[in-house]
Amino acid sequence: MAHADQVIAALNAGKDVLCEKPLAIGGARARQMIEAAARNNRLLFAGHVRRQFPATNAIRDIVRSGLLGPISAVTCFEGGPFSRPVSGPGYFSRSSSGGGVLQDIGSHCTDLLTRWLGKPDHVAHEDDAFGGVEANCLVTLDYHGFRAKIRLSRDWAQPNIYRIVGAGGWLEWPVNNPRNFRFALSGGDTADTQMRAPQGDDFHRAFARQIEAALDNDKNVVSAADILPTIAMIETCYANRAAMALPWLAPDELARAHAFEAIMTERIAILGAGGFIGNRAVEMLTLGGHYEVRPVVRAAQSLALASRFVLDGRIADGRDEAALRAAFSGCDAIIHAMAGDPQTIVAAIEAGLSGRCGRRREAADLPQFRVRPWAIAGPGYDGAKPAL
Repeated sequence: MAHADQVIAALNAGKDVLCEKPLAIGGARARQMIEAAARNNRLLFAGHVRRQFPATNAIRDIVRSGLLGPISAVTCFEGGPFSRPVSGPGYFSRSSSGGGVLQDIGSHCTDLLTRWLGKPDHVAHEDDAFGGVEANCLVTLDYHGFRAKIRLSRDWAQPNIYRIVGAGGWLEWPVNNPRNFRFALSGGDTADTQMRAPQGDDFHRAFARQIEAALDNDKNVVSAADILPTIAMIETCYANRAAMALPWLAPDELARAHAFEAIMTERIAILGAGGFIGNRAVEMLTLGGHYEVRPVVRAAQSLALASRFVLDGRIADGRDEAALRAAFSGCDAIIHAMAGDPQTIVAAIEAGLSGRCGRRREAADLPQFRVRPWAIAGPGYDGAKPAL
């Protein structure tokens, strides 16, 4: 990840730095950045915008005041199908991003919980990665007398609600809402609370506020040292990762998922790998252990699920024959599960497989296949979502 190198270079050049989260991949790299700031007598701040929300600061004060009584449970549900634009497949590479959904939105969530509740006694983590970066994860934080559960996803829609329950009341915060949360004391009415703030005090205003705090070095600024506990927690999660239960995998797939050592003998491109059928084909063929799978998608953000594996993802539009030919280059077979112009796709498939198939017609027929539900899901799968 480039943050650390860029930040240290700026500090060495005599500049103060506000670095967007995550500050660094791992505590050792973060401490190098902090040491560079001290060595050059410069300031280093972390961009954790949710700390600037009036709502999250009010929740911190409520929890710390004891108004809710002893805490009994905390649940955080956040995420949904990944759709925001990204610059390229490197966003889903562990070497460049440091992880998946936990490193991405999990750094926000773990930072808020640490700020509200303090350091947990024990941290457990499970996810669905197969050597790549996770699309789904469950983090469990054990505190004295209660447990906090964090459920994050780039796949299935989550409620996007944080909920804290105590003996004396409860509160709920809608994710990324700068001013609003729901709050009730035991035996009282539920109140939809809106924090007073200047006109236009929204999510974008919070970004501006963290820049202002850094420029003024005021009490609301987030120093790099403030974020070290969050970085340590995420580092602990990855170091002690457990495999998440994925009930749609067949027994032989599960066995290979737990000891992932695929022996590749053929290279197969899967066109439309970001969709339900395409992604399931990625899982089945990769875990089958005999194929080098190449996911092909229309936009980089569609690689969010395929990136759970370490695969050579490619970007190609189903209407662009030249891009499709480049994506199919070197492949022995192609599975077509993408919406697009059929003639363009078939032409690109035939060109891509030219000289590799005995007959060109075999390549043209390749997209025309039927998928039985049991083949997609694995025998015995009842349709349940992962135990997030």
